[in-house]
Amino acid sequence: MKQLPHDLINNNKHNLSIVLICDKLQSPANLGSIFRIADAFGVAKLYIHQNNTNILNSNRFKKTARHSNQFIELTYYNDFFTLYKSLKNKHFESVAIEHCDTSIALAQTKFKDNTALIVGNEISGLSDDILKCVDKCVHIEMYGQNTSMNVAQAAAIVLYECVNQQL
Repeated sequence: MKQLPHDLINNNKHNLSIVLICDKLQSPANLGSIFRIADAFGVAKLYIHQNNTNILNSNRFKKTARHSNQFIELTYYNDFFTLYKSLKNKHFESVAIEHCDTSIALAQTKFKDNTALIVGNEISGLSDDILKCVDKCVHIEMYGQNTSMNVAQAAAIVLYECVNQQL
């Protein structure tokens, strides 16, 4: 057994309508990781808050993203609720990735064809206002002592489940 070089790997393709909204992330490394993860799972579009545009020029972002930002359609938004309404009009189900009082365990979650996944700030998560308007909130069951995980890893786990259910 030996590792394959990149030029011999042929990734599968899909036509799923999954978008990812990053609400006010602060870490260039996290955003870079999210771009790589989004590309790996075939996310159709990535939305980031316009206040995060400076992160895209960071060397840390560029190193972590490893050019994956060239393959993902990127849209900036100014107001989450305007974006939310626009996606709702296109029949997207909004799914916040956050542990909250009404969240559903990821293993019990059923994703729809058009899914808008939403991740929040690394420190404060998603605001209560956002959590009140989304269609549902999912959390990842954890078994250790820690009560949270990195936003990029959480996005990867949920994206895996979302794509896996729809293929």
